[in-house]
Amino acid sequence: FRSPSAGFIHDLCRQGFLPFWNPYLNYGQAVLANPNLLFFYPFTLLIVLLPIDAAFTLHFLFHFALAGIGTYVLARVWGQTRVGAFFAAFVFIFSGPVLSLGDLYNESACFAWIPWALLVSDWAMESRRLRPWLLLIVIFSFQWLAGEPMTMLATFGLCFAFAIYRSGAG
Repeated sequence: FRSPSAGFIHDLCRQGFLPFWNPYLNYGQAVLANPNLLFFYPFTLLIVLLPIDAAFTLHFLFHFALAGIGTYVLARVWGQTRVGAFFAAFVFIFSGPVLSLGDLYNESACFAWIPWALLVSDWAMESRRLRPWLLLIVIFSFQWLAGEPMTMLATFGLCFAFAIYRSGAG
């Protein structure tokens, strides 16, 4: 699996240049200004440092594992047994909507943060400290840098609805 844009980013950054413009794709395309290329997403550094095929594979493996671990931890915090939490993570990771993201670079980077956003929202609602709110901002920043606004807005709406529910039920 090799993306032409990833190859361009890889080659130019290894030569010491920022890839402002890709003249080889569609009569020219902005690279830094295109959020779908995830240039500013922290894990894109792997594209520069590693061979492209390995970086792509690690990107998807890392984000699917991040989503699974986040779902497991969230289920445990919400009172599920280890088996129940593992089942929840398994169902989330192998659900149709999540598996269909297995070939979408930016959406897979964005969806992985959904359970973590819910977990930190839960923590923020229980705590009166600033730290969980700052961590939630970091999580939403990762989603924003992933360049997939609809998933980020859906996550924000889900966390907001959860916070309203928790404030009314508590």
